[in-house]
Amino acid sequence: MATMGKRNTTLDPRQRKFIELYLESGNQTQSYIAAGYTTNVKSASVQASRLLAKPRVRNEVARRSAELLAKYSYSPERIVRELTRLAAANADDYLSHDRSRVDLSRTSRDQLAAIAAVEVGEFGTKVRLWDKQKALAELARIARLYPQDHSEISGVIEHTHKIDIESLGDEDRQKLRAVLLALKARQVEVERSPEGG
Repeated sequence: MATMGKRNTTLDPRQRKFIELYLESGNQTQSYIAAGYTTNVKSASVQASRLLAKPRVRNEVARRSAELLAKYSYSPERIVRELTRLAAANADDYLSHDRSRVDLSRTSRDQLAAIAAVEVGEFGTKVRLWDKQKALAELARIARLYPQDHSEISGVIEHTHKIDIESLGDEDRQKLRAVLLALKARQVEVERSPEGG
């Protein structure tokens, strides 16, 4: 006999394919279409967002993203360190002392990593930098350095916690219910007290 309260937490083949494609491209609409859900581009964007909001899919994307970040050693600290290096970049890092020509002889390894190309032309040398800020901003988003569920109010961060109630077992639901009832009772007490009003 099946146990009540247990939910199927496995992903179906299209969900798995969607996750693979989404992690490769970062494009939820195209991934949704390529996974075989629809060919309608207009509805694919909305439906892909809904699919990403499903707890099983969202959790798998988060788990796989964390694995990729760990595999390539992109910790939140490293991302912040790289962004700081970009923010501190200065055109003088690539110019001679008199600013008359490009001089890479005094650039550090970190500064050289930002260079996409060096073009030597008739009128001098041009240095073109990679769009590392865009790539690092995306990595920061994946690493959840910019949580969407908080706002700053008077210097205090207010955070909203989300719980997938449907995935909880009966015992955990009862515990959650008891906690919520206790919080509600405390709120009513505070509102009724002379100091609370």
